[in-house]
Amino acid sequence: MKSENYIYFVNENNYVFWKLIFWIFDDLVISLIRSFFYCTERQKDFSQVFYYRKNVWNLIIKFATGDLSKNGQLVQITKERADDISQNNHFAIAKIRMIPKKDSLRPIMTFKRKIKMAKTNQTLSTPKLFDMSHLLLKNIKYQMVESNYGYAVFDYKQIFAKLENFIQMWKSKKPSKPLYFLTLDVEKCYDNVLSYDLMKLLNDTPFLASTDPAAK
Repeated sequence: MKSENYIYFVNENNYVFWKLIFWIFDDLVISLIRSFFYCTERQKDFSQVFYYRKNVWNLIIKFATGDLSKNGQLVQITKERADDISQNNHFAIAKIRMIPKKDSLRPIMTFKRKIKMAKTNQTLSTPKLFDMSHLLLKNIKYQMVESNYGYAVFDYKQIFAKLENFIQMWKSKKPSKPLYFLTLDVEKCYDNVLSYDLMKLLNDTPFLASTDPAAK
């Protein structure tokens, strides 16, 4: 073999080898694992993967959806009814996904599905319907920051910035008393959000200026 052709055959062999490894894991190992286990992440455990036996996970989901239905967060409907709602309201039904926590589950609604409108034959993606809602919430955010609601923070960067300013102020006063911090977590906060109360809050908030001339 000529030396100038050696590197070509080495690269070719490496390419075939890695394609073989990918095929083994993607088509065999992963498919086999999914046949017996539900694989998912867990909140606050970062990149770790957790494996639940299918029958155990189905039992967990049964109890979780039962609790959500009992609280009025979920209502069971038929597939025909779901399709009818999608077509009449121009949005795809969301898919619910349960993210395990330490001692409970967090329901997450995903709106990645697309539907084809029967009348117009157009494909509709639900996330596009949220564009205006996203802009509306951003507008509220910026107005809260610029208003007297100085405690409003929206990400870790803003939290650390305010905390750093407070620490500097505290050190400058050289207080003799100890400083204490308190944190709290609202149990099942997102699970218990009442949609109608949330809409009323958005309608009544002073951070949204009306664009209707008749309302002025």
